[in-house]
Amino acid sequence: MMTKQIFEGLFLDLDGTIIDSSPMIYEVVKELFQINNLGEVSETMLEEHAGLPPREFFEVIAPDQIDFLIKQTAALEDKHRALAPLFPGVATLLTEISNSGFPLAVITSQADLEMALVKTSYEFSSLIDFWICSDDVTNPKPDPESILIALDFFGIPGSKTLFVGDSVYDINAGKNAGVKTGAALWGGHNSKDIIALKPDFLFSEPSEIKKHFIS
Repeated sequence: MMTKQIFEGLFLDLDGTIIDSSPMIYEVVKELFQINNLGEVSETMLEEHAGLPPREFFEVIAPDQIDFLIKQTAALEDKHRALAPLFPGVATLLTEISNSGFPLAVITSQADLEMALVKTSYEFSSLIDFWICSDDVTNPKPDPESILIALDFFGIPGSKTLFVGDSVYDINAGKNAGVKTGAALWGGHNSKDIIALKPDFLFSEPSEIKKHFIS
């Protein structure tokens, strides 16, 4: 593990990192599958697909209904939004980082329709300087494209940027982009798999990130 390092920019995954969305996602997918007669949903199945862009998920489930299912997913997420609060400490972290003048980006595997609803549903959205989702790129995470776009937007080097996420897609994307990586262990998803990838930092709670930006 690395010692303390001061960074110039903070990039964050959304689901499982900023938002505790697992309960909502389970209800949404369960209802979506029931409505469209797509079979049974298990938490194991959702764990296996955590961090996967909706288009890739639906390509496996129902390849002829992808756009329709994404629209339904966004509507159902809005319906069950109360099941997806911010993780404790995230709002404070984002406020302190933003107030200190550091660039903040959200890099998510969500579809554009989902991300648009997030922007209007949470107060933290006003603190984010740059958003990018899977529909904004040709190759979503774990490809580095989305992170490289964000780096170019801010004009900061990868070595001075920290990307924090809770899935193997996030850590691999960060490594592929040449930024420093942090595992959001509070998300609780596949912690062993993430740790095995040897991210630069392991964070048990959001407040631990602040010391790498604010002395």
